[in-house]
Amino acid sequence: MLNSIKETRIREDNGLHRITLEVPEKDFFEAYDEVDEHSAYDLLKQYLLYREDDGRPKNVDINYNKNSHIVTITTELHYLGNDHTDYN
Repeated sequence: MLNSIKETRIREDNGLHRITLEVPEKDFFEAYDEVDEHSAYDLLKQYLLYREDDGRPKNVDINYNKNSHIVTITTELHYLGNDHTDYN
């Protein structure tokens, strides 16, 4: 599933990065039962580990568009002042 995610990343003036992950519904629902905040955080954790990204997600939003068959997760990634992020 992690290979089928489309990422869009925007760096904002305040040092934050806003990312949007678009996941095909088929892939999402093979791993998760619900489109909820818990699923969004879990997917973000897995994705960031896969990408070896030390950003810390905050203000997570998840949406499911049944017409386009896409689950979209949007979050801010915080980097400033981070030590190595440990998701375990």
